[in-house]
Formats: sequence, C-alpha cells, structure tokens
Amino acid sequence: MGPRGRKPQQRPIDHVRSGVWPEAELDGDVSAAYAQDFAYRLEQAIAGRSHTEIGELAGVSRMTVSLIVAGKTYPTLWTIARLEAALGPLVAEKKARLALGRDAAG
Repeated sequence: MGPRGRKPQQRPIDHVRSGVWPEAELDGDVSAAYAQDFAYRLEQAIAGRSHTEIGELAGVSRMTVSLIVAGKTYPTLWTIARLEAALGPLVAEKKARLALGRDAAG
C-alpha cells in the first residue's frame, strides 16, 4: 500500500531504467528496489522448482509467485512471511537499509 493506504500506481518492473528484471538498473524508487531484491532472492530460492510447487509449499498461489518473480506486483507482508517460512530468509536487511540511505549499522 502506498500513501493513505492506496496501492502503488506502478509495478516494480515499471521502474526499470535499463537491463532485464530482476537484475536491471532501476530509477531509484525505494519500494521497487526492495521488490527487485526480493524477486531476485526468490528466484534463486526456487532453484528449478515450479511456481506451482513453491506456491503449494508456502500456501500462496502459483500466480502470486509468478507475479513477484516477474516484477509485476509488490509482495505483501503476508506473502513474504509465507514464502520465508517455506524457503528461508529472502529479505536482505542490509540492502533495505542502503535503499533507504542508511548504512548497515544505522
């Protein structure tokens, strides 16, 4: 959700300046950078398994997994929690702090 509880107008992939998602250069949007890092880590954790298998393992839909990996949606906190419970940590604290302009200690 964006300001005042509204959904973001753009998808994470809409912030790509150059390159291919999820390794592309973005336009500096913090939320998109966070979603990009999560999508990249999720893709690595999937490691050849199907989105259907991951969805069943985590208790989320195959479509949700596919949309996150493709950068077409922002994952909800509920979805992040379910995926991490099934696959292990996917959120990079240091990356999130750097995206917000803070160092790892701050």
